[in-house]
Amino acid sequence: MRQAAAEQRFERAEALRRRQRRLRVVLGRLGGVLEATHARPRLLLAAHPSAAEFDGFWVSGGRLVDWGPIQPGDLDQLGSRTAAALVRSGRRDELGAHVPPGEIDEVRIIGSWLASHPDTTQLGLRPAPDRGELEAFLERASGRERQLDDDRLDLVGANGDV
Repeated sequence: MRQAAAEQRFERAEALRRRQRRLRVVLGRLGGVLEATHARPRLLLAAHPSAAEFDGFWVSGGRLVDWGPIQPGDLDQLGSRTAAALVRSGRRDELGAHVPPGEIDEVRIIGSWLASHPDTTQLGLRPAPDRGELEAFLERASGRERQLDDDRLDLVGANGDV
């Protein structure tokens, strides 16, 4: 834009300025979705709605590479599934932020879910976590779930009314 103005190509400079404004609007609307989907692989734990377990979601590059139930304290399963998810998350011979057309809906769904659930317990997977980090992560998630249960009980009156 500055170069075009210096060369007295004012129409070109104005076109570039309009493009810059449009890009700012688009990126502003996306908010944290780009970061949420492309910045780093991660493991998300969400409390299961009816069982005493978590649902684990391994996300990399905006894609869901694995998911399933996680029993509190089952570090062997958590470690092996995390290692396998990291292996599956790589995309050889492709650009890092490239999303094939057939996967755009999945990236949007995951990005929207992450943006609407900012308090979800998450663990970054680069570098790959060791057993101690996975154990601390599960403890943090379990403690958080107990706190949420306590908060739900506080909302219920003596006669069971909410």
